[in-house]
Amino acid sequence: EVPLERRDEALKLAEKHIADAQRSDGFFRYRLDPHTGREHSGWSLPRQAGTTLVVCELGQDEEQTERVASRSIDLMLRDAKAVGDFLALGSGHRFNLGETALPLIAIYSCLERGIQIDRQKLAGLTRFVIGLQRDSGGFHPAYAIGTGIIEGPEPLYAGGQAVFALTLAERFVAQSPEEAERLGLPSREELFEA
Repeated sequence: EVPLERRDEALKLAEKHIADAQRSDGFFRYRLDPHTGREHSGWSLPRQAGTTLVVCELGQDEEQTERVASRSIDLMLRDAKAVGDFLALGSGHRFNLGETALPLIAIYSCLERGIQIDRQKLAGLTRFVIGLQRDSGGFHPAYAIGTGIIEGPEPLYAGGQAVFALTLAERFVAQSPEEAERLGLPSREELFEA
């Protein structure tokens, strides 16, 4: 069993490492080559979202958490695209369920901490996740511009991420009904049904 003071120290060091690994545009360096010290390049929306979620769940330094989470969320939301009547995250013409669901979990988790972000995109992103839900309760894997919903098996993890995101959305609507209505979020009943 790890002593409590060691755990707290480890959390502080991890939090500092994440903050130091963030560039000024909000992008996290994911890995460094241990031999050369060079950064591995490449964008990974799920990794960006997962790191942001950890920052908001475990961050101890409020000012640092606000700065790191806000930058990351701004970066993720910067490229939100209109997809039918919704908004989705991703690139190209295909938008995968998990590429919107996981960032949505991070965004709602950060909102619960009071992180100030552009909330106008929440409704479109939330409706995208609901829009990919099948009548059976499962989820379609993706949506493509020009062809619509893509049929196929539910992607590993993405269904659970979608349910988690919708659960957090329902809680937000229940706690802030006036703001949720102003933002155009689905009703609590619609979220519960989904």
